[in-house]
Amino acid sequence: MPSAPVTLTGEIGTHPVESAIVGMKTPEFAMQGEHWMEYWFDEGDPLGNYRIDVVVNGRCVESIRFTVVQDEEAPTNGGTVRR
Repeated sequence: MPSAPVTLTGEIGTHPVESAIVGMKTPEFAMQGEHWMEYWFDEGDPLGNYRIDVVVNGRCVESIRFTVVQDEEAPTNGGTVRR
């Protein structure tokens, strides 16, 4: 995250908010086939550049980079994702 959010929720909710700017790791799990992970933004989450690294067997197989910008049609805390 570009800066620390107000709170953390979901699978990363157990991390201290200050850790968000240096990176967080979700719990490891075993699976086969496709897997969907929910990712959402809460009020107070910072606008700016984000990166999600997809790691399989200890190897980064994809980095997803995107920017959250102010949405002019939303309230002042709203944002739009641009990739």
